[in-house]
Amino acid sequence: GMVWLNVIAGPVCDDSGQPIHFLIMVEDISPRKQAELHQALILRTIPDPLWFKDMAGRYVLWSDAFLALHRRSAAEVAGRRAAEIMAPSLAAGVEESDAIVLATRQPFQRERRAAAPEFDGERWLDTTKTLVCDEDGQPLGIIGITRDI
Repeated sequence: GMVWLNVIAGPVCDDSGQPIHFLIMVEDISPRKQAELHQALILRTIPDPLWFKDMAGRYVLWSDAFLALHRRSAAEVAGRRAAEIMAPSLAAGVEESDAIVLATRQPFQRERRAAAPEFDGERWLDTTKTLVCDEDGQPLGIIGITRDI
């Protein structure tokens, strides 16, 4: 199979600054690259809108279904907050539920009727969100998934 390598090379110099040989470090990064490929496949194929936002509420990861639901491109979503990519009424509900997740540090689930221009009318959405924390319990952001019911 394919092997991904990270190669770092640099000269080793003598006291006068002249290169006398090179030091090369090679690291097999195949497991990391395989994980990245799997993540990309999941985000491309999961049928429900999925996203991850940092602690400032900026979208940093999303599924293709999320982009399709909001009729946005990845470039339009990257690093932006809900209010910058959604209708005001929809963004207000998103930010309200984010605040609940951050305050309670508990998963949040809600079914609601949402109307937005990108929906061509109304849709019933079932959304679940939860806080993502690092190994020390420090919050990193919020992950969520929505199902059009």
